[in-house]
Amino acid sequence: MPKSIFLLPGYGAQGATAEMTRAAFHDGKGAIISASRSILYAHREAKYAGQSWQKSVESAVLAMKEDVRQFVK
Repeated sequence: MPKSIFLLPGYGAQGATAEMTRAAFHDGKGAIISASRSILYAHREAKYAGQSWQKSVESAVLAMKEDVRQFVK
C-alpha cells in the first residue's frame, strides 16, 4: 500500500516516540502522527509547571514538532 496514508496514534501519553514512526514515512510522506492527551493536558506535566494551559499546549506542540523533525525528513 505505497500510496496509503497511515494514522499513527499513541505519540506522547501512550508511549509512542517519533523514532518509532520513522518506518511509516518515505520522503516525509506516508503518515499522520496523532497526539491528543500529551498536548491537551500538557499543563499537568512538571516540565510545563508555571505556564498557562495555553502556553503549555504551545510548548508541547513545539516539542513534538522538533522531536518528529529529527526522524521524519
